[in-house]
Amino acid sequence: PRVQQALRRARYSEHLAQLGRLAVDERDPQVVLVHGPAVAAEALQADSAMVFLLDGNGVEFSLVSGVGLLDGEHVGMRLPNLPDTLPGYVLRQGRPVAVPELDHDSGFALPAHCVAAGVQAMLAVPLSDRGRTIGCVLFADAAKIDLHAAAHS
Repeated sequence: PRVQQALRRARYSEHLAQLGRLAVDERDPQVVLVHGPAVAAEALQADSAMVFLLDGNGVEFSLVSGVGLLDGEHVGMRLPNLPDTLPGYVLRQGRPVAVPELDHDSGFALPAHCVAAGVQAMLAVPLSDRGRTIGCVLFADAAKIDLHAAAHS
């Protein structure tokens, strides 16, 4: 178990360094939004990763980037900023939210297209800018996995 944990941390460190280089070297934030989710999904070995940003009025989230999008998901789609949506729930929690098994009560409603696609685990991490939460990165996977451990590694 220690060797597996060390290898997992090394892999996370490698991907974190890759994200850091991308964020520092790239002048265009759109390029970071396009490539960042792929690197993060690979690091967590998740089926999909999506970046949701909150609009200026705080009323809804827009999906601005993602990889492995499910049927029914597309860049530009909007979700209301409500506590029963995962991005809204994360905004109110102000911390990463890991749901390793979606068949347990999670505190938010899982969209029908996620249920139909067989999503079993989700992780959402708030994005902040100058101390203010501006959105979240959401990961989904078809396997029940320990995303909670991944969130804290």
